Amino acid sequence: MAPNGYVILNADDPYTLGMVKQCRGKPVLFSIEENSPYICRHLAIGGTALFQRNGHIIKAEGRRAEEMIRIADIPATLNGIAKHNLQNAMMAAAVGLCLGVSGPVIRKALNTFAQNPGRLNLIEIDNFRVMVDYGHNPAGYRALIETLQQLNPGRLIGVIAAPGDRRDDVITNIGRIAGNGFDHLIIKEDKDLRGRTAGETAQLLMRGALEAGRSEQEIKVIPSEEEAVGHALECACENDL
Repeated sequence: MAPNGYVILNADDPYTLGMVKQCRGKPVLFSIEENSPYICRHLAIGGTALFQRNGHIIKAEGRRAEEMIRIADIPATLNGIAKHNLQNAMMAAAVGLCLGVSGPVIRKALNTFAQNPGRLNLIEIDNFRVMVDYGHNPAGYRALIETLQQLNPGRLIGVIAAPGDRRDDVITNIGRIAGNGFDHLIIKEDKDLRGRTAGETAQLLMRGALEAGRSEQEIKVIPSEEEAVGHALECACENDL
């Protein structure tokens, strides 16, 4: 990196923060916390940062601060509920600022960013809701479940899978996270088993869900994606998600 370049770092991640002293460029921090001590210290020495306050993304440099955009006006954040997408929005805004993009252009981009297929697609069906998201690792599952819980569902019914080329412990951990987060689980398998035998990935997910305290009655294995989703829709009751 050029000494006059920028490095954009997530102040909510201690591992990322550890890179601040190793970078030759100018660090720009962002945080979804309103009073992050790391952001406060960074601003105290004249640094640049983005954070949230009073429902807005704030851009600050030293003592100067200005509102960039209302979080409610960024569709991808689901009115601020999807914290990981709020982080993504802050990072995108920081990249734009470092490249010299004007505030109004950044604001319009975040306001009008189209929904990505398979990424937090929320659908209303009769008296319940469906969320479609391609979570495929432990962090993705955690972020998804945290978002779903903020939507105040009746029951959370999860149709889950995992890529077969992940380690056994990673797949089991995904099952454990899903078991902790969902009330009822339907385990499917991808058509591309990625080197696994049929049913192998499903059993690892089942093991993790059972370790999390889900009973066998709360878990159903339906390898076919179409049949698994169909079963979930049939099981859904009023206010379920």
